[in-house]
Amino acid sequence: MLETLRIRNIAVIDEAEIPFKKGLNILSGETGAGKSIVIEAISLLLGGRASADLVRSGCDEAIIEGFFMTREIPWIATRLERFGFSPEADSLLIRRIVSRTGRHRIYVNGEMATLAVLQELTEGLVDLCGQHEHQSLLRSQTQIELLDRYAGLEAQTRKVSEIFSGARSIRAELERLQASEAESSKRSDFLRFQIEELKSAKLSLNEDTLLQEEKKRLQSVDQRLQLVTASQSFIDGGSEDTKGALDLLRQVQRRMLSLQELDPSISELLDTVQRSLAEVEEASLALDRYASGCEIEPGRLEQIQERLSLFADLRRKYGGSVDEMFLTLARLESEWTNFENSGERSSALRAQLQSTETELKTIGEKLSAARKKIAKVLSDSVTAELRELRMEDAKFSIQIESHADLQRWSALLGADEVQFLVEESPLVRFQKSLQAVNFRD
Repeated sequence: MLETLRIRNIAVIDEAEIPFKKGLNILSGETGAGKSIVIEAISLLLGGRASADLVRSGCDEAIIEGFFMTREIPWIATRLERFGFSPEADSLLIRRIVSRTGRHRIYVNGEMATLAVLQELTEGLVDLCGQHEHQSLLRSQTQIELLDRYAGLEAQTRKVSEIFSGARSIRAELERLQASEAESSKRSDFLRFQIEELKSAKLSLNEDTLLQEEKKRLQSVDQRLQLVTASQSFIDGGSEDTKGALDLLRQVQRRMLSLQELDPSISELLDTVQRSLAEVEEASLALDRYASGCEIEPGRLEQIQERLSLFADLRRKYGGSVDEMFLTLARLESEWTNFENSGERSSALRAQLQSTETELKTIGEKLSAARKKIAKVLSDSVTAELRELRMEDAKFSIQIESHADLQRWSALLGADEVQFLVEESPLVRFQKSLQAVNFRD
């Protein structure tokens, strides 16, 4: 509740501090005393539009401060946290500065805020009612909130709202599935064709890269054999008159053996020459084996070309490498499975929706019964209060209309439409009609 209102430099008010107590507070005074200015100040605290005309003549700015106790309205703390403000202990301080230059400022618990944030933060905090203004008490939603709060039915209302939202989500998903059934058959057939096309290719991981490498080797056989032959001629010798590396190393070996007989200290150097000779001999044998492996299998190059051509066709349809085609295949199979299981999913959703709606109807009907029971208690209580206000012939009643059709239910109201009614006595209505007749005459 609003506990303290401070006003400075607004219209005819120089400075004022107004305390409010729990219960009924009355501001009275003759015309021009400033009652409407107090209401205007409260409106500014709730996010009303500020005008520089409000600033008192001769002043540069006006200041309005409102201190609220929020112990009984815990939802304020949630809103403060959502907008990034530090919630104070059971209190809220709002400060607005209206400048004659138009540079207005807003503070919430000492931190700056925007007008939009202030409006959303204070929604429902105070209800200002006046002539020709929309009053929240006239809204069915507000009326049912008041009734539920009076009866302590908030937990049941939240439960109905949660189940209602769950049923609505299930129904929406079911409708999406049913809407896509017309296209699902065509899509399923196309998916099956794509899956069979990829599977019939019998792809292997990294196959395209390996085949490209093999193709390159097969196309370079002649060039590679020429290089092998040239290398072998340097090792083995090209003719009887041309010595190769092996002949030269053997001559070095023979001379080093003779040198060792004269000087044993060169044994390590001799070992080096002999190892070199052995490695060159092994290189010669390896070149022979490599040359033997360069023989082309008849038709192998054509097979590779056909395989790579198939990959090119698939790449135009599915994109990427062979490895990526495996991922595409897995995705297509998963989508196809979903299509195949859509019937089962629809059946499961229908069963789930029926169960949820049954639960909703049971709890909603209990909530309606509780509302109707407490509505009689509240009606009698308000009517008694009206009599205390010398309105003996007035009668307050709460009309509740419950709908059996779930399609007419709502998340907040459940099955009910609530309307607060105030009935005048027949005598008062007759007197008003007489006044209307006299006025026309």
